[in-house]
Amino acid sequence: MDNLEKVERITFRSLRDDFIEILNFEKGLPFTCKELIIHPGFTLDQYLSTSQRNRYSKPFNSVLILLGILTLALALSGVSGSFFDGLLEGYTSEGQDSSIFNQVLATLFLEYPSLLFLIWIPLNGLICNIIFKKSGLNLAEHFIVNAYLLVVQSIIGIVGAITAYQFGDYLIFYFVLLSIIFQFFLYYDFYQKCIAVKHVILRTFLSVLIGIPLYIFFSTVIGTAIAGVFYLISLV
Repeated sequence: MDNLEKVERITFRSLRDDFIEILNFEKGLPFTCKELIIHPGFTLDQYLSTSQRNRYSKPFNSVLILLGILTLALALSGVSGSFFDGLLEGYTSEGQDSSIFNQVLATLFLEYPSLLFLIWIPLNGLICNIIFKKSGLNLAEHFIVNAYLLVVQSIIGIVGAITAYQFGDYLIFYFVLLSIIFQFFLYYDFYQKCIAVKHVILRTFLSVLIGIPLYIFFSTVIGTAIAGVFYLISLV
């Protein structure tokens, strides 16, 4: 214990410096978000292939932080309830109360949709590994690409939730569309460096066309499985 190196004590000044560090636009999460939005292809290339990686926040840490904020924004705005308002009715018989199973499933979609967004990373990673195989990236690197994609899509979701709360729930659909458009932009901007432009456009369109239906399918399956587990637990 005596050999341990002593460090400076924590003071209000050090807390202030830590807070300023969080808001630093020269490195860390704010810097990463800014760079991903402005020129995602360059940012991804810097993170995956250069010594500048330390300037950027880690993709999965960033995703968890922003999905947490998105969950809070959706809960406070009530937008997720409006967006999935037909779900509970679809799992409930007319004139009857929903079962515990249906309640858990609906709650998962209505109150915690951002948890299911995590499926986006491995699902799109696998799709990109197949469709953009000529890029030379391995599966883990495709996961990184799609984790950073989810970072920006989470930001779009947060802004969308706040905007929809202020001006009308219908606006959330425009932000969903914006999220899909950004996916096109990121894939094109990044993969064009190693694949012919005409092939990138076609494969980007194909990846989105395949990815969205598969996401809806797998999120429903996983949501149903989780609801089933809770339902079985309730019977014990």
